Amino acid sequence: MSGIGLAATALAASRELRLARPVLDDLRPRTGHVAHFSVPDGAVAVHVTQSEPSSAYHMPPTAGGDVPLYRSAVGWAMLSALPSPAAELLGSEPLPARTSRTVRDPGAVLAALPRRARARLCGR
Repeated sequence: MSGIGLAATALAASRELRLARPVLDDLRPRTGHVAHFSVPDGAVAVHVTQSEPSSAYHMPPTAGGDVPLYRSAVGWAMLSALPSPAAELLGSEPLPARTSRTVRDPGAVLAALPRRARARLCGR
């Protein structure tokens, strides 16, 4: 667990989480999906908490766990909201794959960001 991962665990009682909790609880029933509250730490998204999943869908919460920005929806949302230094976070070498569908080319990730983020996050 990273240093910010430990800090994310401590955020459980924070003002930020108290502000995020009602939003998470509202998003889940409106979207039908689990809503996550994560924070960026360099090239990874650190999970703080999530809305309660429906009984049909369960994903155990892992406060402090992290995932590379290019390998998660929350990470793509963070990358698409960054000014322009997203390229610095991804580097120039091929990115490690988790599945055969992982986009490994940093240039391809950057090129797909606006289109993919809109499609996945906004349903467009």
